[in-house]
Amino acid sequence: LEAWSRFRSGRQPPPPPPRVRCLAMPRLQLVLVLCGLSLPVSRAALRGGPAARKGPRPATAVHFELFTIQNVSVLRVEVPTTVGGRSYKFLLDTGSASIGICPGQAPEKGAAFGPLVSGTRGQWAGCIMYGSSAPYHGFFGHAFGATVQVGSLDPVRAPVIAMAAMRGEQGNACGKPGKGSVRAEELDGIFGFGFQGANDVFCPPQASGYDVSAIFNGSEGLVCPSGCNQSFADAWQQMLRSQPAEQPGQAWQWGLAWGGRLGADTGALFAGADAAAQLEDLSRERPGVVQMEWTSRRCGGGACPTARDEMYSFRVHAYELEGADGEALAERVPVEGEPCGIFDSGTPFTYFPETFVDPLAEYVESLAPGRSAAIVVRTDGAPFVFNVTKKTVELVERNLFALPVPVSSLKGRSGCFFGLPTLIWYEYFHFNFAGNSSGGVFTPSDRSTLSFVPRREALYDSLSAFQ
Repeated sequence: LEAWSRFRSGRQPPPPPPRVRCLAMPRLQLVLVLCGLSLPVSRAALRGGPAARKGPRPATAVHFELFTIQNVSVLRVEVPTTVGGRSYKFLLDTGSASIGICPGQAPEKGAAFGPLVSGTRGQWAGCIMYGSSAPYHGFFGHAFGATVQVGSLDPVRAPVIAMAAMRGEQGNACGKPGKGSVRAEELDGIFGFGFQGANDVFCPPQASGYDVSAIFNGSEGLVCPSGCNQSFADAWQQMLRSQPAEQPGQAWQWGLAWGGRLGADTGALFAGADAAAQLEDLSRERPGVVQMEWTSRRCGGGACPTARDEMYSFRVHAYELEGADGEALAERVPVEGEPCGIFDSGTPFTYFPETFVDPLAEYVESLAPGRSAAIVVRTDGAPFVFNVTKKTVELVERNLFALPVPVSSLKGRSGCFFGLPTLIWYEYFHFNFAGNSSGGVFTPSDRSTLSFVPRREALYDSLSAFQ
């Protein structure tokens, strides 16, 4: 962490270790913003035993890429993961909690992939539906238990689904990059970083098995069988809880940083004390950090997060469109009811009201250089400020980074999506589960937060980062 911070601040570049890629950003006085590290994994960890190293874990390099399918380009982030001793490239998705491996990539025999539930007869399955309305996309397949590890975090035993049939997953988790992709690779599957409530996708064994053809419905897309609702602890939250910590709950936090370029090692994944130090370091030098209470569903004395907790959610109170001098350009859009905001890194766009489209496009057309409009999203904490220039509009038109939606859609629990392109404006996302512990049982407190740290230099006004 110290080496990464010194490198980013320009105080002292670290010596280049093996397989390090350091990327420069244009128009910055600082030499580098991010130096991604390829981290070794101990042999003991690969065998499923405890990692030899104790104390804080260093950052894990992740890869941001632009994936094009059917002439539409989307931003994705790839997390290298070891499953059953084998290396995989997964889509990092904070909007789900399951691990799914693309067809043909998961060995279904051998000790690496064992029974999901020991002592049961028959084959467990898993079925996942993505999307907020039909037609749904997703996958169905056999479910196993396997050792899962990310970077130098302690390995855990977790459920894994080997996809047997899928719909709409090309460009989401599986499929080759199309023409126009930028530094994109074919992924091996998806890794959900959500909570156990979103991991209720498993189907108990049936004597006659499951009819895969019945799962696919022409109008509805993919429809999972009614019995596929069993929940198991998910891999990422287990890994976080296994981190060493001086105080209860201290380890249960993580962060995702993006240096602003595309390709291998262009981002970093932090966990535990390293994530906390990263947030503290950036917050000291960046005004406008957005920090909000995590709107978890209270646990009622049980272990937390519980099966009822699913997403990285927060309250959104209103959307506003402002000119360069703070003047209103469109009518304010209030958001009422349940917590509407959700950070979903697997969603390739961020929502905003469609009533903002025409006034925004007209306003930025005549803006002087160095000035911008802003979509301001009011929250419980500081507001999100999405600055917009004429180049931003070009960027959004070229890539699916923002999605105008009807005002009526911006309501309900998790109805206001903040997708991965949120990191075009915000360099670092941080989640901190600040809990209390009694007898080894964690319960949430009001200090559980989600934070977004704004960038030193804007990407929204530069097309070069996405070429």
